Amino acid sequence: MKNNYISSEYLEHFRINIKLAIPIVLTQAGHMLASIADNIMVGKVSATALAASSFANAVFIFLFIFGLGIASGLTPLVGFAFGNSDNDSCKKLFFTGFVTNFLLSIILMLIMFLVIPFFDMMGQDEKVIEMAIPYYKILIISFLPYMFFMTYKQFTESLGSTIPAMIVSILANLLNILLNYILIYGEFGFPRMELIGAGIATMISRFTMPIIFLIIISKNKQIRSYYNYTMKFFSFEQMKNIIKIGTPIGLQYVLEVGAFVFGGIMAGWYGVNSLAAHQIAINIASFTFLMSSGISAAGTIRVSTLYGEGKFKSMRKSGFASLFLTLIFMSTSAIVMLITRNLIPELYVNDKEVAQIASNLLIIAAFFQLMDGTQVTSFGILRGLKDVKVPTIIAFFAYWVVMLGSCFLFAEYFQLKVVGVWYGFLIGLLAIAIILTYRYNKISRKIVLENT
Repeated sequence: MKNNYISSEYLEHFRINIKLAIPIVLTQAGHMLASIADNIMVGKVSATALAASSFANAVFIFLFIFGLGIASGLTPLVGFAFGNSDNDSCKKLFFTGFVTNFLLSIILMLIMFLVIPFFDMMGQDEKVIEMAIPYYKILIISFLPYMFFMTYKQFTESLGSTIPAMIVSILANLLNILLNYILIYGEFGFPRMELIGAGIATMISRFTMPIIFLIIISKNKQIRSYYNYTMKFFSFEQMKNIIKIGTPIGLQYVLEVGAFVFGGIMAGWYGVNSLAAHQIAINIASFTFLMSSGISAAGTIRVSTLYGEGKFKSMRKSGFASLFLTLIFMSTSAIVMLITRNLIPELYVNDKEVAQIASNLLIIAAFFQLMDGTQVTSFGILRGLKDVKVPTIIAFFAYWVVMLGSCFLFAEYFQLKVVGVWYGFLIGLLAIAIILTYRYNKISRKIVLENT
């Protein structure tokens, strides 16, 4: 009887987590597809334009994701307050989060502009830099409205409503693709603007995102009641809390992305074919990673809400349910990847050598994604407990010491080249997955014992 109860309780957690996760996954998938469409359209202009776009985005992405990380600091705080039925704190967190993200955006945009004079020192072709700078400046301007959108998104999702952000993202991405076509190629009487047109399309679509969000939310009285823009709802204490939680999350994002970027650089040490194969494998792994990332975000919401409600046993089980869901999905993906490993590379390239290397990497990627999914979900459920500082230290050690150290060891010392790089990825992710899962088990159990 007890086993049946436990099974039914976990099934309920699965149901709620999936319901929360699917809109988040679709939101992220929409951004990825829009980015792919953007690269395809820019690539048809010229190889130089595509290189300029890639370079500008590579510089932009680090401060961009750091900002997104700080914005994500709202989620566990709001989830806890909402679960605790503390409406006053929810209102303060919304307005304080809005002000915090606005000020943060200004500071990060200023830093982004100050980076421009150093473009010449980054070893890029002169024409690439010339095209990249104006495009990069437009991306910087688009950062502010996107952070406004992130404020609405993170706050609203923390209340358990993940569909509005999905709708906004789908509409904005469709608009971005349409404007790309019009402005890049000069269709419907508009001038042909090429890479600049792609930047303007991105900027316009990002300015529409917070506007569309407000239109959608205007019909939801409960959520709208939290959206207050008066100074009486500003709290320095809550600003401190947002920054305290958000900054480590932002650093986690930067550490992870930075490590994989450096791994990609290492893959390039072994020739064009190795780098091309690496890009194919990482592209496939990134796509399946979306589901785990969505489950992770849903885990943050559920764990923080149940924590606030004081349902500590249910909170602990909800976190483990998120991990189980991730392993189920990633195991299925791994099987599919192993079966199709010789077919997938042929969709990307005609070169047999590149396809063969990519096929070998996909074998490692099949196991790699199990660890990758586990670690990102563990990060998410730990954030639900407001545990972010120690996981950031763990992230630095696992990504930059264990993972990159293993990449170098297997690639250079054991002469496995790009395959060695991927063995390093696997070992680093295995380490962080084990440590973070153990940490969640330890902390959640302690919370339950202290409150029973």
